Amino acid sequence: MKIYAELDNGEKVELREIQGLQPNCEIVFIRTPVRLRDEVIREIEAKMAEKIGKKVVLLDVMFGEVFVM
Repeated sequence: MKIYAELDNGEKVELREIQGLQPNCEIVFIRTPVRLRDEVIREIEAKMAEKIGKKVVLLDVMFGEVFVM
């Protein structure tokens, strides 16, 4: 499955495929290679959460690495 984000200028950017998703994880963080508007982020998060059954947090390019302890 491929998922695309449509930017304000009409360009469609492919979001990378999920690989190695742990079945016991509760939250999936996804980082995009571009800046997105807040309403676009919320829409993508909701659609992804519905599809994969996990809470999704979308981080745009302004965020660096994501670490957990």
